[in-house]
Amino acid sequence: MVIKEISKLIGRDLRKFDIEFLDNNLDNYEFIYIFQDDNVIYIGLNFSYGKVSETDRQKVENSLTNLKNLKGFSVRYKEIDEVPDFIRNFKDLESLNLKQNNLK
Repeated sequence: MVIKEISKLIGRDLRKFDIEFLDNNLDNYEFIYIFQDDNVIYIGLNFSYGKVSETDRQKVENSLTNLKNLKGFSVRYKEIDEVPDFIRNFKDLESLNLKQNNLK
């Protein structure tokens, strides 16, 4: 399962979150995922703490591309200048939160 693989790479368990309690303010939702109809539809990650190596972060990003039914994604990086390439591959996202990043 992708969630277990990601949890192992980041060294922390992702918490399952109930979609009923997800609101429009996704800024504070880190290390969570939402499951609906046997699919991960939302995931929130925070790489700004610097505990995940560059190699493991890239593996996480590759794993995320396997989530074909992903509808929402929130991510925070320590430092980035532009939207990471892997995010551009998500064609059906309804919600993308990059607000916590200092993008140029």
